[in-house]
Amino acid sequence: MVFTEYGDHWRRMRRVMTLPFFTARVVQQYRAMWEAEMDDVVSDLRADSAARGAGVVVRRRLQLMLYNIMYRMMFDARFDSVDDPMFVEATKFNSERSRLAQSFDYNYGDFIPILRPFLRGYLNKCRDLQTRRLAFFNSNYVEKRREVMDTPGQDKNKLRCAIDHILAAEKSGEITPENVIYIVENINVAAIETTLWSIEWALAEVVNHPDVQRKVRGEIRDVLGDDEPITESNISKLPYLQAVIKETLRLHSPIPLLVPHMNLEEASLGGYTIPKGSKVVVNAWWLANNPELWEKPEEFKPERFLGEESNVDATVGGKVDFRFLPFGVGRRSCPGIILALPILALIVGKLVRSFEMVPPPGVDKLDELAYIVGEEEEEVTGEELAYIAGEEEEIVGEEFTGEEGGETMRGGEERREEELTGEEGGKTVRGGEERREEEVAREEEEEGAGEEGGGGGGGRGRGGGEYGGGEEGRWSGGEEEMEWRRKMKSLNFKGGKIVMAHHGQVFEDSRKSNTGVVGQIRMELFE
Repeated sequence: MVFTEYGDHWRRMRRVMTLPFFTARVVQQYRAMWEAEMDDVVSDLRADSAARGAGVVVRRRLQLMLYNIMYRMMFDARFDSVDDPMFVEATKFNSERSRLAQSFDYNYGDFIPILRPFLRGYLNKCRDLQTRRLAFFNSNYVEKRREVMDTPGQDKNKLRCAIDHILAAEKSGEITPENVIYIVENINVAAIETTLWSIEWALAEVVNHPDVQRKVRGEIRDVLGDDEPITESNISKLPYLQAVIKETLRLHSPIPLLVPHMNLEEASLGGYTIPKGSKVVVNAWWLANNPELWEKPEEFKPERFLGEESNVDATVGGKVDFRFLPFGVGRRSCPGIILALPILALIVGKLVRSFEMVPPPGVDKLDELAYIVGEEEEEVTGEELAYIAGEEEEIVGEEFTGEEGGETMRGGEERREEELTGEEGGKTVRGGEERREEEVAREEEEEGAGEEGGGGGGGRGRGGGEYGGGEEGRWSGGEEEMEWRRKMKSLNFKGGKIVMAHHGQVFEDSRKSNTGVVGQIRMELFE
């Protein structure tokens, strides 16, 4: 529906999707459930014995929280734990989709249409994933709710969750069965992962700015005391917490480029004529980070939303400040704003109130240099190689160079855009589509051999290495490699995801002072 052309069909789909999810009535109906799910996160962190030893990775638990919130609203269903097979399957689909959407193939084909004929392999992967995702939602959730609704004696006036309302619209002939499954898919794409990213950025910023963290905690204590819980209804009493959320969304736009719009009439802008029916993409990140529009936009400064920018809100209609559009604007704006803003404030407030979050020992601030795309099925931890080659031979992040047998390996823009060439056993190593198609069999064979632990020429990542020999096949780049490993120590890399440095997080029980360093945030428990 995000990319559907504006018209009667779009309006009908938007209405059917919005009514059971994104209204004030829905917020009031489900807010107690949200708060309970968030309180469970805090309780689990307090009770987890591993948190006082080896430490825990908070990201996965936050992901479970968001999936449970949305799936309870959507399907009246809940996952028991991060190990629940259905949760693992659902998150795997979203991770795979994110990896494909963030690949350069996607961007090339969208913005340079002449290249599309050369991207058939990529497009086939997208279609295959879409087919599997839709089948997963349909067989495990939609059909089961349809069976419940068709049960004799079922009171159709007591619809329990969003999918019941959507299926009722299908039964009335307003939408088709295909529309039903695509609405479900849209919610999964737009409502969960983007909110998770924003929570993570907010936590990273309060860790890097302890003064901000203290102010949030102090405001909560001054306004609510020690016993009154943080709820959706009292967020309005916490303006500094709200300012932290706004500043996070400004500095780290969840959707840097808004969904494409189309102008219905010819228009003139900045001396350029935009023909009727053009695809228009708005760079919301630049609007929020333009130094001509904001004072010191590169700084994380929540106070700006209490002072000179106190009237700026994340609105999508009415009086809109076009410098700040984290949820878009107008017809194509994200309807999920009514859920996302209170969820962000609630979970950040509850965590800051319960724990003091600080970097790991010996680190002043969280290191944001590492954005790495890993293999789909590969997991690499801090003890293993930190130089990961993705499916398209790309490393996303700061440029990184190291020596491997006289060959320079490059990361970042240069490596991504140029064809990768180098010597490996007398052969040329190539990146991109050509490499994938010609060498996938060899890579799979080598990966199996590499798992045996030999050095030299086999495997990717964990085994004997496509990128280097030596003990356990680790990439060897001398002092530069050791410095890289020191920086990357304790990060958790999950295949098929873009992993930020603050995704690995550590919890410490200050009463026993036992800290496990497996991530990038240490959390000290308050009594």
